[in-house]
Amino acid sequence: MVTEARTGPVERGTPVTYADLVALAENLRWTWHMDARALFQGLFNEATPVELEWPLRLLREIGPEEIETRLGAQPALAALARAVVDDRSDYLEGAPATWFPTTS
Repeated sequence: MVTEARTGPVERGTPVTYADLVALAENLRWTWHMDARALFQGLFNEATPVELEWPLRLLREIGPEEIETRLGAQPALAALARAVVDDRSDYLEGAPATWFPTTS
């Protein structure tokens, strides 16, 4: 699985890491997954709707320390982040083999 190769296996119940959120933002599934969109809106509540269309840029602009601070200050947002990351992991584990993994 591409994500695990890049960020390691997801450990359920542990705090979400910056790398988990970067992996989430790199996969375009967030664009139609409403909980993922709500997570990014909660992390970047100062961002405009146009800026929210670029969560990877927003993550890189504020960095891992600020993400950790924001999640630590908002337990409900941290719980949403854990649920979204776990859901993405479940989705990828159950996804059928597509062209790229079968040809690389």
